[in-house]
Amino acid sequence: MARPKTGQTPPISFRPPAPVRDDFDARTQVAKRDRSDALIEAMHDWIKKQDRAGRVYITTDASDRYHATAACPRFQAGRHTGDERHPILGLTTETAAAARQTPCPECVKTEKS
Repeated sequence: MARPKTGQTPPISFRPPAPVRDDFDARTQVAKRDRSDALIEAMHDWIKKQDRAGRVYITTDASDRYHATAACPRFQAGRHTGDERHPILGLTTETAAAARQTPCPECVKTEKS
């Protein structure tokens, strides 16, 4: 997935420990990779790992369903209702049940599936 154009999304800033940063920078130079592109790839990989573990789901404050991925067409349709873009909220199956959320039939695999 390509990086968004400048100004389309807010930048994220953080301070990793110096040894981690130095190791990362050396590896991105050897691989001839941009630091941002490598971090975006790492974020995608971490999200996929969480999806495989099946422990974390997402929803919005305007939804009654939880989803396994932001790529779900039903999630995207519900996130952009009207003129408002609803923020993504993380939850587990337990917190979803407490909030009376139900699984998305398209992207959440249940024991019955």
